[in-house]
Amino acid sequence: MNWGDRYISHQFVKIYWDEVTWAIRTAYPGIAMARMTAEDVHHEMTEGDEITEPPARVRYVDGKLEIKDQMKEYADRGTELDEMNLYDYFTLTYHTKDGIDNEEDDAPDDGDEDVHPQPKRRGRRRNRRVAYLERSERKGCRVFRGNNMETVLHFIGKWFPSRKDGNSAYYAAQVLALLKPWRTLRDLQSIWPTMEAALQSFLIGACDETHRIIENIEYFHQCSDSARARRDQESTQPGSGGYYRAEGDGSEGMSGANPEEEIAFTEEDVERARAARYAAREVVYGQRALLIARERGIFRELPTDTGERMGVAQATRRETEMFEQWGREVAAMTRQNRGQVERPLELNPDIGDFLERRCQLRKRWRRSCPH
Repeated sequence: MNWGDRYISHQFVKIYWDEVTWAIRTAYPGIAMARMTAEDVHHEMTEGDEITEPPARVRYVDGKLEIKDQMKEYADRGTELDEMNLYDYFTLTYHTKDGIDNEEDDAPDDGDEDVHPQPKRRGRRRNRRVAYLERSERKGCRVFRGNNMETVLHFIGKWFPSRKDGNSAYYAAQVLALLKPWRTLRDLQSIWPTMEAALQSFLIGACDETHRIIENIEYFHQCSDSARARRDQESTQPGSGGYYRAEGDGSEGMSGANPEEEIAFTEEDVERARAARYAAREVVYGQRALLIARERGIFRELPTDTGERMGVAQATRRETEMFEQWGREVAAMTRQNRGQVERPLELNPDIGDFLERRCQLRKRWRRSCPH
């Protein structure tokens, strides 16, 4: 909303990866699609399966509707960007509707919103610009992002498959489409007999950044597999009250024979539940803070001694009655109203002695106070 009530450290650029996978399956009909979801559901496409094209994305530019095709936009990049892969193309550059002769930099046009004419304004020196291929007849150009523009790609669609999946060819094709420069999808396999061989040849000369991206893709599956294994382990533990997955047909059932049977909790379970109320990170933070405080001498080694509190005896029945009587007599005392006393009051001897002692203590305290 641009209200200024939050700080965004990075700019996110959406990459619609389903369009890429659809194009790969169209260019290589023999490639099967693996790991459809994060739950490790596999589906092998056969020659007779119909390849469904993802819905087209359109935008409104200068009064006209245009189809936004990121793959076609990448393939039409200028010759100066021949060695730039798809990942770097959208991370390091952005599209602008103005040509390379424009003296100012417009805002990045990486979103799906409609593009409207922007007012001309003076600003910093423009960044490097690269025109699209002339034969593409594409308007605008690519502008290199500034050094202070932190950009992160946001992939929309199914996540990349794992290298451990059964279909290594489909995995290799997606990695090559993301990290290997290409003009057409036929350049992915190139002269190599298989997609796996093409990937191995590409990784031999790849930089460290490319290998890091591949490991980050695999890290998603490692986290997903670890979380799934942990859930399965917790669900099969006795007394967990969870569910287990039956062997064979994949159905789920209760972990106990009688779901209404009462679960017996132990003292260890209670202590574990109490400890789980607080986040482990907060507990470790507090323990570390106390340790530093003790090392710096902020806290004493032994507990601080406190003075002995004088015991207070409970009032007797006679004292309670006397206190109530004093309260009634004090409430009935005549108060001064504009310097006149409306009704005199004879004090009870007991309360009179109490007030006299109070006056004497006040005078003694005043004499002892320094002036």
